[in-house]
Amino acid sequence: MPAMDNAYALVVGIANYQQVNPLPPTVLKDARDIYDLLIDPQHCGYLPDHVQLLLDGQATQADLRQALASLAQCCNAESTVFFYLSSHGGRIEAGPQAGEYLLPVDTVYTSAASVAQTAISGAEFTAALRAIPARKAVVVFDCCHSGGVGQPKEPSAPALQMGLPESYYEALKAGRGRVILASSRSTESSWVLPGAENSLFTQHLLAGLRGGIASEDGLIRIFDLFEYLQPRVTATRPDQHPIFKAELEDN
Repeated sequence: MPAMDNAYALVVGIANYQQVNPLPPTVLKDARDIYDLLIDPQHCGYLPDHVQLLLDGQATQADLRQALASLAQCCNAESTVFFYLSSHGGRIEAGPQAGEYLLPVDTVYTSAASVAQTAISGAEFTAALRAIPARKAVVVFDCCHSGGVGQPKEPSAPALQMGLPESYYEALKAGRGRVILASSRSTESSWVLPGAENSLFTQHLLAGLRGGIASEDGLIRIFDLFEYLQPRVTATRPDQHPIFKAELEDN
């Protein structure tokens, strides 16, 4: 299979947070396995120097901002972009800092203001995504895991609700050729089964991309990918429903 010379990816896995509850180490294996599959010439065929992998301490707020800016700079309208994130994500429900947040490894959770200052707000991530000129962009979130981020140190600080709402995914899909895949609804957990090497969602994502999806021409199309993984995830865990949002002109 020829290399995809005009394809770029950013893969992020954060398990060992500096100041909030950790996530299972499976998160890091998920990210590594996605990275390995993307650069595998027998599968996705991305050039290794076109794929950036950020794990734990490499995924600070500053690092994520720089990586997203780099994606925008290196792409053009004909590029393909793949962004995968497995981490904490959540929402502040009320107050001046209300909104969705992706939590980098150095997020400070002492107050709503500290989260707003040290996380990546939904508005910031939406703007960063819209700055990427590629007309084929797939964004994958495996971001709601059971356990939560813990309690803030300030008693008056609002709780950070885990999970990102569907309204946020709707906003992200705006723009030509945008696809959003998320591992679960905001009211659900994204499961890691006992003894499993990968999270349930990423396990089936990987299996589909490795050839589980039948294709006469060797190409895996995005609708086919969701139709492959969603029933398998939900059959295993009826309380986990992956989400698909898209603004597409072709499959």
